[in-house]
Amino acid sequence: MSISHRCLWLKNIQNFLQHWTARHWLEAQRDAPRLHITQKSARPIPPISSSPVKTPLQCELTILNEQGIHARPAAAFVRCARGYESNIDILKAGTTYSAKSILAVLTANLNFGVTFTLQAHGPDAAQALEGIRKLLGQLQIEDPPLSAEKTASQKNG
Repeated sequence: MSISHRCLWLKNIQNFLQHWTARHWLEAQRDAPRLHITQKSARPIPPISSSPVKTPLQCELTILNEQGIHARPAAAFVRCARGYESNIDILKAGTTYSAKSILAVLTANLNFGVTFTLQAHGPDAAQALEGIRKLLGQLQIEDPPLSAEKTASQKNG
């Protein structure tokens, strides 16, 4: 091969390499007869658990604490909910609130006399519902009702 022919050959290779991308290489490899690389469609994502999906457990609760679920009881409520592996939600007036979020629990506006549905989905759903139900009973006892005298003195003082 003459020197001029080699120079021309090298110049052609140089031009070719400047415009060659990884996409071109992959297409060439796919189209090469010796390699059997095929484009695969997206494979379905396998389910997280092999056990059948169970419907969530629910229970209806009413707030009997006269002060409702304010900051301190909401914090206790969230700590209790976070102690369980299950997903726990508060269903009230067509809206779902996470029982594991202090802001969501306060936003749910669980005042005295409000009835809501507590829903749990997971391996310890029954224990979670029972634990939160017991907690709400304890909060009713721990938070004494506001008496008329205290309310009047707070307004005046």
